[in-house]
Amino acid sequence: MGSLVLGASLSLAVTGAVTSLAGWRWAFIVCSIGVYCGAALSLIVFKGYRPMVHATPEHGFRGEVLRNKPAFLMILGYGSHMWEMYGMRSWLAPFFTAALVGHGIAKGIATGWAATAAAVIIGIGTFSTAITGTLSDILGRTRTIFIVMCGSAMFSFAFGWLVNANPYITFAVGIVYGYLIVAESPVFSAGLTELVAPGYMGAAMGLQSLVGYSLGMISPTVFGWALDLCHGWQPWPGIDADWGVAFATAGLAPSPAPSSCTCCAVVRKASAWQAAGARSLSDLGDRSERIAGRGQIYGNLKTNSGPIGRKFPGIWTVLLFSQQIHS
Repeated sequence: MGSLVLGASLSLAVTGAVTSLAGWRWAFIVCSIGVYCGAALSLIVFKGYRPMVHATPEHGFRGEVLRNKPAFLMILGYGSHMWEMYGMRSWLAPFFTAALVGHGIAKGIATGWAATAAAVIIGIGTFSTAITGTLSDILGRTRTIFIVMCGSAMFSFAFGWLVNANPYITFAVGIVYGYLIVAESPVFSAGLTELVAPGYMGAAMGLQSLVGYSLGMISPTVFGWALDLCHGWQPWPGIDADWGVAFATAGLAPSPAPSSCTCCAVVRKASAWQAAGARSLSDLGDRSERIAGRGQIYGNLKTNSGPIGRKFPGIWTVLLFSQQIHS
């Protein structure tokens, strides 16, 4: 995950530099060279590779992935994470461009500096994924996800209102925002591998990517729609609401209610694994043991969600929805 974030950051940095020197057309050409370099490198790296073949459980993809309730909610949480991350990432450079132009900087210069600022903010995720992944080994997957998603959602609701603030302050806040918004991504992937049988690990990860990137495709569009809808609105003199509302749309999905639901669904899994004598559900060789483990997890979810559900009513909406799907 760190390499993906590093690549996204470098592409923004190269785009800003080349655009300032030679225009946006050359920026597209230069960035596209990386695709061909990566394709050539893959031929060398994967030469002679033979993937390990796992035995597939008898109940197939539907039983091991679609009806696996904790894994399903982990995938749902990943989708929320991708909604926020790609909504923010897609509009970060235009946001800084608007902020710098508002402070009197020429548009061409502002575009270059905005791309550089966005590259640094996104690039900080290279370190945050490694740090947070290690932290999740200590605190647990769901607890780490809950803390990080609540923090990033808070910044999503606040960051856009800094468009008129001092650019240095906005950039400093953006560094923290960039750290949090990508930090839990490897934790979701690690958590999913612990909930799915090895024979269907690839299918589960593929479904997770399908859900995540589908929501990541929709989020920037909703962001732009909100930006246009609120253009020119100033709830207070000198305070533009367009960027504030637009960034808030990115924070809707990972807000405390859905993230709490995801965490509650899996937070008791450790006790189920311990009772079964395994490190994870995927370590349980017998299907009946895995079913018993999942049943205990979901039973604990329904038992312990009541107090949290009263504080966050949205939890029960997602919970009942998933219950209908898997019933």
